[in-house]
Amino acid sequence: SGVVLVRPAVQKYAWGVPGSHSQVAELASLGGHPDPVQPDEPYAELWMGAHPGGVNHVVEEGVATPLPQWLAAPPPVGGA
Repeated sequence: SGVVLVRPAVQKYAWGVPGSHSQVAELASLGGHPDPVQPDEPYAELWMGAHPGGVNHVVEEGVATPLPQWLAAPPPVGGA
């Protein structure tokens, strides 16, 4: 279909909001983040991209590939 799931990186800084009340934690879990939300941990930022401190992953058929690796791979050949 040409659409893939991109799983964002979560940054947990001390100034973040506890997971039980955090929109960052909620969005991360909706985006397929593999780690369960920790209710007492601070969730501060949701990063989208390939920054070394918070690499996103592309999830296809249950396999998560780091975004830089996925972008470097040649596109599949063939029709639908």
